[in-house]
Amino acid sequence: MDRSPRTERRWLACALLALATAGCDRAAGPLDNALERAEPHLAHFAEFDAWARRARQTDAALRSRAALDETLFAKIRREPVVIAAWIDVRRRVPERLALPVGAELPATVGWVLVRTAALGQLRVAVQEPCAVRSGGAASELEPGCVLIQRELSSAPAESLAVTVAYRAGKVAL
Repeated sequence: MDRSPRTERRWLACALLALATAGCDRAAGPLDNALERAEPHLAHFAEFDAWARRARQTDAALRSRAALDETLFAKIRREPVVIAAWIDVRRRVPERLALPVGAELPATVGWVLVRTAALGQLRVAVQEPCAVRSGGAASELEPGCVLIQRELSSAPAESLAVTVAYRAGKVAL
């Protein structure tokens, strides 16, 4: 083991830093905030995510894109807590379905990666004010929203990303 004065100073500096921060309350970081804000919506998101993945597997049986759109979003179409939702099929020719039609995710979202026991890895973003554009003025007036996204492989060279924007402070029943 190297016992040079330089090495000993490094160890001393590390030990002092550890002692200085021990027992200190750390401020909640982006991960803590994102997970705390997403928590009330996770059960609802998990239910919709499973629904969308099952419905997406049946899309070959549906005759039109409108029928697919209606089927995919049937479960959340009238949920007052949902601002918007997207189903992104990521493959060579990507496809996006949105509720409401034309809803857009913000150009920059600020995703934070979180892991839950039930859903595994998710992306979560908290926006205040909410930058989700739903094709109308209503979403522009939202004071805040929580976005949750889960992406999983659905076939070789294809993945399916399910994203939902929830009104901050409101919970689906």
